[in-house]
Amino acid sequence: MYVNPPHQNSRNLRTSAGGSLCLTVASLLIKLVNMGNKASAIVRVLTVPREQPNSQHVTESVSNMWPFSANLPRELNVGDKIEIEGKLADDAEVFSINLVCHHNQTEKPHNIAYHYKVHFSQMKTISNAKIEGTWQEEEVKDEVELLPGEHFQISLFIDKDAIYTYFKENNIDVFDHKIPIQDVKYLQIWDGIEKIDSMKITFA
Repeated sequence: MYVNPPHQNSRNLRTSAGGSLCLTVASLLIKLVNMGNKASAIVRVLTVPREQPNSQHVTESVSNMWPFSANLPRELNVGDKIEIEGKLADDAEVFSINLVCHHNQTEKPHNIAYHYKVHFSQMKTISNAKIEGTWQEEEVKDEVELLPGEHFQISLFIDKDAIYTYFKENNIDVFDHKIPIQDVKYLQIWDGIEKIDSMKITFA
């Protein structure tokens, strides 16, 4: 059953992000969407040819290397939801999402609050956390909902005790917090991606 976020309040948000999309560069359009008393930060990704990196929609410098990464405009709290839309590469072997507790995106993170990885060839998923540079015990499931070449919408819902991950509104993972979720600074998406269309954060 899909978990809906609770009542949400309007806030002023400022988001930054960077990343590249295989043979294209991602330009990012950030906007605040007011829907009654809901507030959402939307990172809209527009692809432009690599030889045109200075698109008018770019809000920060865009890296020409993976991973795609987006700074969170504020700390995460219970009831927040992150929605990611994009397309997997036809030859994708793995795909992963990280919630990273780190400010400097050029350095290797020592703390990752949530690591979700899909191994398509092995038909399994792995959930984990990294604490002070050490990966914890893997949580492995022999079920894969996503398929290479598929358009996807993945949602991460922050609950009091765990992160609930959804694909097409089906709950595909529940991961108990190992690190305070408020420590998360940005989101990463690695491997097997043809493009990221948007990332939307809805705050409780």
